[in-house]
Amino acid sequence: MGDKLAMTINRTLFNELETVIEDELEVLHRNLDPEDPDPVIKLRINRLDSALQRMVDGSYGLCKKCGEEIDEDRLRANPIALLCAQCGHHERPPESLVEKLLAAELEDTEGDDDLDDDYYDDD
Repeated sequence: MGDKLAMTINRTLFNELETVIEDELEVLHRNLDPEDPDPVIKLRINRLDSALQRMVDGSYGLCKKCGEEIDEDRLRANPIALLCAQCGHHERPPESLVEKLLAAELEDTEGDDDLDDDYYDDD
């Protein structure tokens, strides 16, 4: 590991990524069935929680393999990235589970006439 103790990420980006992670956690928790938890959702929640913990302890944005900073573009594409581009060149950002869940939630409301009436009510 390198000698770096903390990433020099700018505060605005840090706050933006923290919000993205927290928003995703909220969606995942809403969609996690406590009686029959989906292992994919549980794993993603664990990885998001881990990213938040790294934000607290100052190791967020540092490659777990070499200790160098993870590029901002890589973090924007995958806020829970653990490896820099060089160490994780074979990795690809995961397809957004949140996008799938939100799409499913929206799909469930598409045929709901009450929602359409409430939104487009001209009275």
